Amino acid sequence: MKTFEKLLPIAIWFVVGITLFLLAQNYFEFHFYYAEQLQLFLYNKTFLSDLLFSFGGLSEIICRWLIQFYIYPKIGALITTIFLLSVAILMNRISRKINTDVSLILLPLLAAIFIFFLHLNQYYYVAGTIAFIFVLAFFLIYLKIVHPRAKIIVASSFTVLLFWWAGSIAFLFVITIILWQLLTDRKHILYSFIPLLIFIILAYASINLAWIGDYKQIFLPILYFHSKLTPPLIIYFPWGLLLLLVLFSFVFRNQKISRNFQYFVFICQIIITCATIYYLFPIYGQFQFSLAQYKKLDYYTRMDRWDDIIEESKKPLNNLLLAHYRNIALMETNQLGNQFLQFNQGGMRGLVPERVKGFLPSLIILNELNFTLGDIAASQYFAFESNLIISKNGSPRLYKRLVQTNLINGDYRVAEKYIKLLEQTHYYKEWATEQRRFLYNDKVVIEDQLLGKKRRGQPSENYLLLATELPYRLQLLAKSDPTNTAAIEYLASIYLFEKQNTLFIELVDKYYNTEESLINLPEKFQEAIIMIKENNPAEWKRYKISSRVVIKYRNFKQMFLKNKDNPNIVDLLYQNFGNTYWSYFMFYK
Repeated sequence: MKTFEKLLPIAIWFVVGITLFLLAQNYFEFHFYYAEQLQLFLYNKTFLSDLLFSFGGLSEIICRWLIQFYIYPKIGALITTIFLLSVAILMNRISRKINTDVSLILLPLLAAIFIFFLHLNQYYYVAGTIAFIFVLAFFLIYLKIVHPRAKIIVASSFTVLLFWWAGSIAFLFVITIILWQLLTDRKHILYSFIPLLIFIILAYASINLAWIGDYKQIFLPILYFHSKLTPPLIIYFPWGLLLLLVLFSFVFRNQKISRNFQYFVFICQIIITCATIYYLFPIYGQFQFSLAQYKKLDYYTRMDRWDDIIEESKKPLNNLLLAHYRNIALMETNQLGNQFLQFNQGGMRGLVPERVKGFLPSLIILNELNFTLGDIAASQYFAFESNLIISKNGSPRLYKRLVQTNLINGDYRVAEKYIKLLEQTHYYKEWATEQRRFLYNDKVVIEDQLLGKKRRGQPSENYLLLATELPYRLQLLAKSDPTNTAAIEYLASIYLFEKQNTLFIELVDKYYNTEESLINLPEKFQEAIIMIKENNPAEWKRYKISSRVVIKYRNFKQMFLKNKDNPNIVDLLYQNFGNTYWSYFMFYK
């Protein structure tokens, strides 16, 4: 029986850990890849020294060092599981240290759940979790000290260390010390205010020396969230749960209850935990706005997995960001013209993305889209702007793009600066070193399949980026490089989507002006031409309209004329001919 009781807690934590890992890996695999790009860790003495001597520096160093490994499959889920288990086990140890009779596993599990949901928010800094683990470990050590004066000395020392190493979590530590002193030894209650006094002195000095920005960052957990955004309320919950754990563990100690009733209480707590997860999962699980799907497509884009993006895009479109990624993938695989209208664009905004100031996904997509189109100036601008939004020294993923754009532009000194930066990282250093062969060597850049083509296609005209509309910039790109299929087909798609038939024909006449290019004219473009030139069938031959499209058009027109009064004519035409430009032109605004 004693052996069973010893093994039971190990078995329970093992099951909890496996469950957490599977949940994180199966549902949020791509979140970890996405989170990796939002942090930067450099193997550089100056970088590490600056971090270490910042507010909460040690937890920040540990956090960034671990997050750099999120780029590897399953590692993000594994590290997150270890974090959450550490929180739950340490809190449970605190509870059992105070109260050996009643298990309060509910509060440790709830704390781990709330922190898990915080981890799913890309604007939360995992350093906050590491700081919380520091507090739990230090408070557990504090509980083992018996002598009052020794406890205050240790508590004061821990307060200073936590203030430096972990940041605002030190305030939670001193409040927990005061609460514990109120519950256990009111005679020496004044001693417990010494750590608080030390904390206040440190806070005042830090503000006056401009080491820390404001008092909110010192006293609240908002330090562990993006400074320009409002954190969710659950960021406060783990702090509150620690205080409740100390309070309830003390109140319920020395409660003699039967073993069967203990098992009943334990099972009830597990049920409440499961119910909490079920309730909060849709709210904080980052499913809103198809965020999980967006992160998946963003990862596929980083890894050039274009076919996977196209396959993923066959699912229902519920966010314009997904349409943008699909269009990028279609261009990268030379399928945009042939696949035009095969997917729901979600309106013109699906083709011409809006720049949402301060919204990172929008800016990253604009960076990727413009790079694919060949507008390197725009790609570099949006990469740089995205990097400014990502606090904590920027993004290694975006530094890669800045290396590429500066190599294309011939700004070798700037490119070298970013190469040196990436060479101090773990995952990107090999790629960065490979880029050195392009530095100060125009011949090698021009001969490169990617960089050379992008450089040759740069427009000679100057334009104001944010004041120049995308169609005009696409015209300049096509003019500079008539082989830029992505820019030409994208511009043609915009013209067709807006039903600007005259501009579309002018574009076709200008760039599809050889026998080979006309033979390879995308089918949707042929459908548009045969409709625009309906009254001049001789032109169909000049544009090399395939006989299959001609027959399809005649059958389409015949069915349309026969059923034009049928209220279900749109569905009827779709069932027989699929998505055609003819249906789009006639029935859709």
